[in-house]
Amino acid sequence: MAQPETEKVKKTAEELSDARQYWWWAEKKRSPRLNYLRKAVWSKATKGSAYLPGIGADLEMARWYTKTFKEAPPAEPVILTRARSHAALLDNMPIFITDHSRIVGYPGSAPHLVTWIPTASFMLN
Repeated sequence: MAQPETEKVKKTAEELSDARQYWWWAEKKRSPRLNYLRKAVWSKATKGSAYLPGIGADLEMARWYTKTFKEAPPAEPVILTRARSHAALLDNMPIFITDHSRIVGYPGSAPHLVTWIPTASFMLN
Protein backbone atom coordinates (compact mmCIF):
# COMPACT_ATOMS: atom_id res chain seq x y z
CA MET A 1 0.00 0.00 0.00
CA ALA A 2 1.33 3.37 -0.94
CA GLN A 3 1.45 5.93 1.84
CA PRO A 4 -0.29 9.26 1.22
CA GLU A 5 2.08 12.00 0.15
CA THR A 6 2.66 14.88 2.48
CA GLU A 7 2.24 18.39 1.15
CA LYS A 8 5.98 19.04 1.42
CA VAL A 9 6.94 16.02 -0.69
CA LYS A 10 4.19 16.81 -3.20
CA LYS A 11 5.36 20.41 -3.51
CA THR A 12 8.99 19.35 -3.89
CA ALA A 13 8.05 16.84 -6.60
CA GLU A 14 6.09 19.51 -8.48
CA GLU A 15 9.04 21.92 -8.27
CA LEU A 16 11.40 19.28 -9.62
CA SER A 17 9.01 18.47 -12.45
CA ASP A 18 8.67 22.14 -13.33
CA ALA A 19 12.47 22.50 -13.28
CA ARG A 20 12.69 19.50 -15.68
CA GLN A 21 14.76 17.53 -13.19
CA TYR A 22 12.96 14.28 -13.95
CA TRP A 23 15.44 11.91 -12.33
CA TRP A 24 15.07 13.65 -8.97
CA TRP A 25 11.30 13.81 -9.47
CA ALA A 26 11.24 10.03 -9.99
CA GLU A 27 13.27 9.57 -6.78
CA LYS A 28 10.57 11.41 -4.84
CA LYS A 29 7.70 9.51 -6.49
CA ARG A 30 9.16 6.00 -6.08
CA SER A 31 6.98 3.47 -4.23
CA PRO A 32 8.12 1.54 -1.12
CA ARG A 33 8.05 -1.71 -3.15
CA LEU A 34 10.42 -0.25 -5.72
CA ASN A 35 12.70 1.06 -2.95
CA TYR A 36 12.91 -2.49 -1.58
CA LEU A 37 13.72 -3.95 -5.01
CA ARG A 38 16.44 -1.37 -5.67
CA LYS A 39 18.19 -2.43 -2.47
CA ALA A 40 17.59 -6.16 -3.05
CA VAL A 41 19.15 -6.31 -6.52
CA TRP A 42 22.81 -7.32 -6.65
CA SER A 43 24.94 -4.70 -8.34
CA LYS A 44 27.37 -6.35 -10.74
CA ALA A 45 29.27 -3.19 -11.51
CA THR A 46 33.04 -3.10 -11.40
CA LYS A 47 35.16 -0.92 -9.19
CA GLY A 48 38.35 -0.15 -11.01
CA SER A 49 39.20 -3.35 -12.83
CA ALA A 50 37.67 -5.85 -10.39
CA TYR A 51 34.13 -6.88 -9.55
CA LEU A 52 32.69 -5.95 -6.18
CA PRO A 53 33.16 -8.46 -3.32
CA GLY A 54 30.68 -11.34 -3.42
CA ILE A 55 30.30 -11.39 -7.20
CA GLY A 56 31.33 -14.60 -8.93
CA ALA A 57 31.20 -16.33 -12.29
CA ASP A 58 28.32 -18.69 -13.03
CA LEU A 59 29.64 -21.96 -14.45
CA GLU A 60 26.32 -23.81 -14.86
CA MET A 61 26.26 -23.25 -18.61
CA ALA A 62 29.85 -24.44 -19.01
CA ARG A 63 29.12 -27.52 -16.88
CA TRP A 64 26.06 -28.65 -18.88
CA TYR A 65 27.50 -27.82 -22.30
CA THR A 66 30.72 -29.72 -21.50
CA LYS A 67 28.82 -32.75 -20.21
CA THR A 68 26.57 -32.88 -23.27
CA PHE A 69 29.41 -32.39 -25.77
CA LYS A 70 31.46 -35.17 -24.11
CA GLU A 71 28.50 -37.58 -24.33
CA ALA A 72 27.58 -36.66 -27.91
CA PRO A 73 28.31 -39.18 -30.65
CA PRO A 74 31.10 -37.98 -32.98
CA ALA A 75 28.91 -38.20 -36.10
CA GLU A 76 26.14 -35.99 -34.67
CA PRO A 77 25.88 -32.53 -36.29
CA VAL A 78 27.16 -29.72 -34.08
CA ILE A 79 23.87 -27.83 -34.24
CA LEU A 80 22.03 -30.82 -32.74
CA THR A 81 24.63 -31.17 -30.00
CA ARG A 82 24.29 -27.49 -29.15
CA ALA A 83 20.50 -27.83 -29.07
CA ARG A 84 20.75 -30.81 -26.71
CA SER A 85 23.24 -28.87 -24.57
CA HIS A 86 20.90 -25.93 -24.29
CA ALA A 87 17.98 -28.23 -23.45
CA ALA A 88 20.06 -29.86 -20.69
CA LEU A 89 20.95 -26.43 -19.31
CA LEU A 90 17.33 -25.27 -19.24
CA ASP A 91 16.19 -28.52 -17.63
CA ASN A 92 18.80 -28.44 -14.87
CA MET A 93 19.54 -24.79 -14.07
CA PRO A 94 18.19 -23.61 -10.70
CA ILE A 95 15.57 -20.85 -10.80
CA PHE A 96 15.38 -18.10 -8.20
CA ILE A 97 12.71 -15.47 -7.67
CA THR A 98 13.46 -12.25 -5.80
CA ASP A 99 10.87 -11.18 -3.22
CA HIS A 100 8.31 -8.61 -4.41
CA SER A 101 9.41 -8.85 -8.04
CA ARG A 102 6.86 -9.06 -10.83
CA ILE A 103 9.26 -9.96 -13.60
CA VAL A 104 11.37 -13.04 -13.01
CA GLY A 105 14.23 -14.48 -14.95
CA TYR A 106 17.97 -14.17 -15.15
CA PRO A 107 20.47 -16.20 -17.18
CA GLY A 108 22.51 -16.99 -14.06
CA SER A 109 21.77 -19.60 -11.41
CA ALA A 110 21.99 -17.11 -8.51
CA PRO A 111 21.53 -13.34 -8.23
CA HIS A 112 25.17 -12.67 -7.25
CA LEU A 113 26.68 -14.52 -10.22
CA VAL A 114 27.70 -13.06 -13.57
CA THR A 115 26.83 -15.35 -16.45
CA TRP A 116 29.76 -16.65 -18.47
CA ILE A 117 28.85 -18.00 -21.90
CA PRO A 118 31.56 -20.43 -23.00
CA THR A 119 30.14 -20.89 -26.50
CA ALA A 120 30.69 -17.18 -27.20
CA SER A 121 34.20 -17.05 -25.72
CA PHE A 122 35.90 -18.30 -28.88
CA MET A 123 35.10 -14.96 -30.52
CA LEU A 124 37.30 -13.14 -27.98
CA ASN A 125 40.52 -14.97 -28.86
